[in-house]
Amino acid sequence: MKFFSIGQVSAMLAMPVKTIRYYDEIGLCSPSETNPDSGYRHYSVDDVIKLDMIRCLGRVLGMPLRTIGEYMENNSDPKLLKEYLLQQEREIDAEIERLLERRALLNDKLDLAIRKEMTSLLVPSVVQFPERTIYTRAHTADTIDQAMVDIRQIASASQEVDKHKLYVLKDDISIESLEFFWRDYIGGTDFRPPDDPEIVPCVLPAGSYAVISFKNEKDLRRNAYHIFRDFINANGYSVTGPLIYEYALLDLTALTVSDLYYQLQIHIFGGQLK
Repeated sequence: MKFFSIGQVSAMLAMPVKTIRYYDEIGLCSPSETNPDSGYRHYSVDDVIKLDMIRCLGRVLGMPLRTIGEYMENNSDPKLLKEYLLQQEREIDAEIERLLERRALLNDKLDLAIRKEMTSLLVPSVVQFPERTIYTRAHTADTIDQAMVDIRQIASASQEVDKHKLYVLKDDISIESLEFFWRDYIGGTDFRPPDDPEIVPCVLPAGSYAVISFKNEKDLRRNAYHIFRDFINANGYSVTGPLIYEYALLDLTALTVSDLYYQLQIHIFGGQLK
C-alpha cells in the first residue's frame, strides 16, 4: 500500500498542513499510520480521498465540520445521506436569501449616495406625492440631536431599517418658529411600531408638495427655511397641513447628525400650480 507524507498530501490537495493536522486532532480524518518514534503521519490513498471529500463538502457546499463528520459516518445509509444533502440545500437557499437582501440594501444605499451627488441642494421645486400614512408620537426636545434620538426610538421596533424613513412634523411654518422648531414637534416613521399605545396615525394627503433638500448643518438649515418660504410666497402658493422633515432611517453616508440630508415638504395649492 502506498503512503504519502503530510507535506505531499498538502501539495496534492492545496490544503494547509495545519488544517490536515487539525482534522486528525478532532478525529475527522486520521492517517492510516503514524510512526510511533518520529510521530510522522502516513496517509493512504483512502485518506487522501477522504480529505478531498472534506475539502469539497466544506469549501464547495459550505457544510460545517460537525455535519461533515456525521455525513461521512453515515455515508452507507442512503436515507440519511439524502437528508444531510437536503438540509445543506435548505441552508444554502437561506444564505442566498440573506445575500439577496444584503445586495438589495447595498443597491438602495448606492442609489441614495448617487441621488445625493445629483440632488440640487437649496433649490426648491414642486413634487407630486401619493397619500402617505405616518405613525407619530408627540415629542419635546431642546436640540435637534435629542429629536433624532427620540424619533429613532420609535423606529427601533423595525428589523428592516434600510426600508424606512423618519419624519418630523411641525404645524407652524412661520419663520419666527425656526429657532424653536425642535421644542415641540410630532415625530414618526412610515411603519406602525408594534405594541405602542401612544402612536397615532397621521395621513398626509396625495397632491402637490413644495420641497427643498439640504444638508443638516445649522446655517444650511436656516437658509433652506428662508428660501423655502420665499419660493412659496413668490409663486402665490397656499399651504395646508404640517411642515414635514423627511430623511432616511439608515443613511450609510451619514456618520453624524450634520451629515444627514433632509427634505422639507409642505402641501400646497393655488398660485402657479398647473
